[in-house]
Amino acid sequence: MDDLRRQRDQLEKELRSASEALDKEYRSMASTWQQGLGPLTVKLTLNSDQISEIYILFNMVCFAVGIAFIFLKGTLQVIGISLVVGGLFSFSTFMAQWWDHAWQIQNYTFDRAFNLDYRDRRYTELQRLAKEYFKLCDKLESLPEPPSQDNGTGISKEEPGPPGPSA
Repeated sequence: MDDLRRQRDQLEKELRSASEALDKEYRSMASTWQQGLGPLTVKLTLNSDQISEIYILFNMVCFAVGIAFIFLKGTLQVIGISLVVGGLFSFSTFMAQWWDHAWQIQNYTFDRAFNLDYRDRRYTELQRLAKEYFKLCDKLESLPEPPSQDNGTGISKEEPGPPGPSA
C-alpha cells in the first residue's frame, strides 16, 4: 500500500509540474500585445488579469488627482471635475475593449491547445504539454483509490483541473 501511495504522490507531483508548464506556455502565447506607430513599436506581454489591474490603477489615480483638484479654486477645480468624469468614461471604454480582445485571444489559444487535430507550428509545444497533462491525469485516475481520501477535515481531496483562462 505504501508503494501505491508513493506512486500516486509522484504522479500528482508530475501533474502539478505539467500543469504549471502548460499554463506558462499558454500564457506566453495568449498574452502578447503589440502596437506600432511608424518606426516605434511597443510590445507588451499582458493577460486579461493584468489589463484589469491597469484599469483599476488608472481609475484610482484619476479619481485621486481629480478629487485633489476639485478642492482647488478656478480652472483647476473644473479640470478636477473633468478629469474624474471624462477620464473614467473614456479610459474605461478603451480598457473594456482591450480586455475583451485579450480574453478572446486567451480563449482561442486555450481551444487550440486542447484541439489536438489543429495543426499549426506555433501551437506544437502547447499541444505537447496538453498531451502530457492528460496522460498524467489518465495515469492518476487509473491507480486504485487509497483506502481513505479524507484529509482529516471531513472534506475529500479534489483533483486539479486543467489550467486555462479564468473569468
